[in-house]
Amino acid sequence: MRPVRVLQHAVVVSALLIVSSGFLFTMTAWHLPLIPLSLIHFSYATMAPYQGYSTTNDTLIARGILEDGTTEEIDLSRYYPQSLGWNTIRMHMRTFKTVEGDRPGELPALREKYRELGMLLLDREHARGKQYNTIELLWHEWPSSPAGYYALHLPPYTEEEFIVRIP
Repeated sequence: MRPVRVLQHAVVVSALLIVSSGFLFTMTAWHLPLIPLSLIHFSYATMAPYQGYSTTNDTLIARGILEDGTTEEIDLSRYYPQSLGWNTIRMHMRTFKTVEGDRPGELPALREKYRELGMLLLDREHARGKQYNTIELLWHEWPSSPAGYYALHLPPYTEEEFIVRIP
């Protein structure tokens, strides 16, 4: 066999071994000791679709309540101007979660962070001229749909969960 052919086979086998190790690390958090961790982490990052999958979509909702009791939904897009994926990660506040699967508002650390977010929202909305007495943060969850992320974000399909009320 020619040296070029041997080199081609070695590259293909090495790439398959690294990708397989990344997949193994993604699924089991165990890695092969003979492969450098930096290569496994690189391959692990390419396995993002397998790191979390849900059959539901969700979003954070903020409602401002005026003195006369009327309620307005606050458009959070000015506070979350990134892409849908980034916004979802930031709204979930994954940095403050201790266990995967915890619901927003269930853990004291998460509830406190959502309270801080609500206070910031209240201050910023007052600066915009919206004189809300109270802000409520809620979590909406609905089934995912091939028609789009928000396609089934409609009252019959959406479950609403209270997180926090400010003040």
